[in-house]
Amino acid sequence: MVARSPTPPNDAPEKRLLAGKMALAAAMQPALDVFPPQTQIEWENKVCEIISGTAVRRRLDQIDTVLLPGDLFGVSELFSGVPSVDLIETRETVTIRSISYPSVLRLAARDDNIAMWLLYYVNSPQSAP
Repeated sequence: MVARSPTPPNDAPEKRLLAGKMALAAAMQPALDVFPPQTQIEWENKVCEIISGTAVRRRLDQIDTVLLPGDLFGVSELFSGVPSVDLIETRETVTIRSISYPSVLRLAARDDNIAMWLLYYVNSPQSAP
């Protein structure tokens, strides 16, 4: 049985979402990956956050999304289980931090706030692929 973090039932959902987001961010690797301009970012089986720089998400040779610092990618694929056919390409030097899918799943199993935040994020308009 997995030990879960206790969450008082009267905690406001906003507090729980913020706690989940912060806990996931704290669990991301401390080492940052740096990618030069015009480079494809390899991100299979990871949730990644852009720390600095800008990148684009390409789908079928068209720019679908502009990614800025603070934006995440890889969350939708975590839930779908289907690898993305999209490409993430840097426009300038980009720094990211990441966490592997198995690590995310372990954290979500132990912390209801992380699980809640992931579900919120994947269903919110800003995460639409």
